[in-house]
Amino acid sequence: MTQTHNLTSRTERIREGHKQKAAASRKVAAELRKARSELYLFILLQFIVLVIVFLYMAFTITIHPLNYLWVVVFLMITIIGFLRGVMAALISSMFAIFGYGSMILYELYIAQTTAAMNVNDIVWLVFFPAGAFASGLFGRRMDDLLKSWHQLRKMAEEHVTVERVTGFPNERQFRSDLNIEISRSLRYKHSMTVLLMEIAYFPELVRAYGKEAADHLLRQVSGQIESVLRDVDKKAYLGNGLFGFVLPETGIESADIVIRRLHDRVKTCRVGSGKSEKQIEIQLRYGYSGCPQKYQTAHELLEDANRMLNLYAS
Repeated sequence: MTQTHNLTSRTERIREGHKQKAAASRKVAAELRKARSELYLFILLQFIVLVIVFLYMAFTITIHPLNYLWVVVFLMITIIGFLRGVMAALISSMFAIFGYGSMILYELYIAQTTAAMNVNDIVWLVFFPAGAFASGLFGRRMDDLLKSWHQLRKMAEEHVTVERVTGFPNERQFRSDLNIEISRSLRYKHSMTVLLMEIAYFPELVRAYGKEAADHLLRQVSGQIESVLRDVDKKAYLGNGLFGFVLPETGIESADIVIRRLHDRVKTCRVGSGKSEKQIEIQLRYGYSGCPQKYQTAHELLEDANRMLNLYAS
């Protein structure tokens, strides 16, 4: 009774660990999406500002031909703001305002070609510092977002080992587990088997039923796999409908038994949602290889299993 209880507790701990890793994976993915969305938003806002400035120039160029020159100055200030920050952009805008103000004073009091300042002058005297301040803030924020996005991507690639949809370890973790089991197999002279299981025509299923239905199908398949394989077996989702399993203490001659059990459980699933949901029988392909009976490295074992998988498909 105590042994059964310990086994149950161990199973629950393993499943809880998988859930926690899946939650961490989803959190990192959500933060990545948020950072990317903010980055796109800031680029869009800057684009809108530039469109407004160019539209203003287009509507006023016939009255104020020098507006083309002031747009070029404005662009230079915004570029400085993006690259060097708020302070450098404000200093640049100060020089631009000084030059523009000097031109106005020359026209008013020396050349006397104008009687007073007009709306166009006020617009540019406001645009220069406003553009400098906004571009500096946008540049700094975008720089922070880019750094955050790169860090999150690195974290997702290097530290997240759980696939989001199935909750199974991803390919990186699968290869790590495989190498550990190979070392253990060779050290203690115990057999182990690596098994690949592929949902045939998975891309066609995605196109036919949609991404959401395909994810639901993968979750069903992963649940059935959990009910068949042992706790000591390493399970992983490698992407595009392909699952990988490392079966410690399992000789290659026992692979057909495992395949039969998996096939009986997994072959029938439901796809779609609501009234459109229906039960289908999916086609499964298998490939396997054993250590140390056939090969002794992860690359050789996976190559051998993939060869069998391709033969199974043909």
